[in-house]
Amino acid sequence: MENFVLLQPEAFLQKHRQLLKEEIQEALKGVNSSNNQEDVLQTKDVCKLLNKSRQTIENWCEAGILNKRYLGESVFFLRSEILAAMREYKSEKKKI
Repeated sequence: MENFVLLQPEAFLQKHRQLLKEEIQEALKGVNSSNNQEDVLQTKDVCKLLNKSRQTIENWCEAGILNKRYLGESVFFLRSEILAAMREYKSEKKKI
């Protein structure tokens, strides 16, 4: 007999996000050479972090300012790369 679990849509999405985050972090273990676990961000998290719109984040990705990564169809960013890109972007902006 199969077991079924009924979840409300929001609970399902929350569980899906958590499982996806765990899968991304597991996939990144081979990429990271340091012992520090890298923070993985979704686009909405980057928007909040930088206080920018989703379209601005997409534009910056297309311009090569930000580096988005894929796991299947899911898009994610690494916090360290976002912060480094913003430091570089601000220093370039000051030179102008």
